[in-house]
Amino acid sequence: MGLSSVLKEAKELAKVAKDIYHEAQAQAAAANTVDRDGSDAEQDPEADTAEEPAKLPAVLMATADLDKCIASCLQKFNKIVGTCQKAGSKFTDVDFPVTTKPAKCLYTRRHKPSDEFPAPSMWKRSSEISERPQMFVDGVHAGDIQQGGLGSCYFLGALAAIAAHKEHLESLIIAHDLQVGIVAVRFFKNNKWQAVIIDDYIGLKSDGSILYASCKDQDEFWVPLLEKAYAKLHGSFESIDGGWTYQAIMDMTGGAGFLTPCEQLGSPESCFAHLDSLLRKKAILGACLQPGNNQDLSNAADAAGIFTSLLEELDHVIADDGTFWMSAEDFMIYFSMIDACRTFTSDWVVTTTFGYFPATDENARFLRLDSKAKQDVGKSVIVLSQRDRRTERRLSLLNIEEVQLSLSIYRCLEGDYNPSTKSFGELQEDRRKLCALRELVVEMDLDPRYVYTLKVNPPVVAEGVTYKTALHFFLRVFATMDIRLEAL
Repeated sequence: MGLSSVLKEAKELAKVAKDIYHEAQAQAAAANTVDRDGSDAEQDPEADTAEEPAKLPAVLMATADLDKCIASCLQKFNKIVGTCQKAGSKFTDVDFPVTTKPAKCLYTRRHKPSDEFPAPSMWKRSSEISERPQMFVDGVHAGDIQQGGLGSCYFLGALAAIAAHKEHLESLIIAHDLQVGIVAVRFFKNNKWQAVIIDDYIGLKSDGSILYASCKDQDEFWVPLLEKAYAKLHGSFESIDGGWTYQAIMDMTGGAGFLTPCEQLGSPESCFAHLDSLLRKKAILGACLQPGNNQDLSNAADAAGIFTSLLEELDHVIADDGTFWMSAEDFMIYFSMIDACRTFTSDWVVTTTFGYFPATDENARFLRLDSKAKQDVGKSVIVLSQRDRRTERRLSLLNIEEVQLSLSIYRCLEGDYNPSTKSFGELQEDRRKLCALRELVVEMDLDPRYVYTLKVNPPVVAEGVTYKTALHFFLRVFATMDIRLEAL
């Protein structure tokens, strides 16, 4: 590979280096993290599929629903602000009453503080913590983020990764007015855009410092308030104590996320190619450290004398800012898993549907996918997901995890298509051996000459678990051409 090629690839990867570093620091500081077993992780969709760099900026999908969500939220937000200003008071969130009913907001399963899950000694408004409270100070930076006493390193890692894409992070916050003490945030959860409005009460330790996540600048509050909004979305702070970085990125962008075990990539060359491919597909990336490697990596810095000529040509400024260079070989040593969430440019379209399996129903669900576009083969990304159990307080109390999803995809020419006899043609994809993750993702080419049948197989539940309610699933299809998706 020539120098110019190396420079080109280095520029593509430079943006993700800081994201990975800050997520690694957040994970290293975590007292409680979920176990990430690489052997059960979702298989990487189309890791080797090359794709040219997108010329358009990444955008949030499901635009009509998003616009409706934001408009409705702004109407409610402005009404609250007007009422508070007229009364000369601040907003207090009665739906998430951290000051009057803290246990309701803190716990789902537990009922009292513990060493693993400390409770605030008091709750104070941002104006009581700082004389000059601001949502952002000098913009948004991954280095702003500090983890606290909550095991939310995965969420903070997602924030750090998204912070490198300011258009995504700043758009998270629909509106805010810290003088009134109100913040409105939007998320994509359970297949729809949802707005969350919170007040600016923040949990503190007995010494007056912030207990959970915070910003390094004591006048800046975007980190603790986003963490609080994420907790309200899930019903409690305990519900977000542990999770997956790629899922948190999905919740904040509406993208298509998945995990890739580093050992699955085989060689450093394949790892580099995989990361490069993801960046070209507008993916937001994070990485999970191998156990025991946090101290070595947290001390990493620019290595003097290494890649000197390349650094000069890239106009790289050596500074203690969390950006550093490492070889693909070292990356595979230090990291066990790659979190990726694909975002999409405005020339993609998305269609969505949903379904459910009654408790006693073991029949598969079938959907037809086709396109009448008069063009060559296009790209598609199919996301099959289920409801996030953390948002359902009753199920969370039972400690019920996600079920195992599986999806089979067939294709045939229009003339050979016969759903009455289940003649769907040749099998294209069969994703069955999956752990109980919230979603699975399949990337594949979409040929307008063919009819595709998506078979959502009956869910597999853990041994000894019986569901007495319907299990809902959601299906989203992103494509580079107009498509039609309908249930059979």
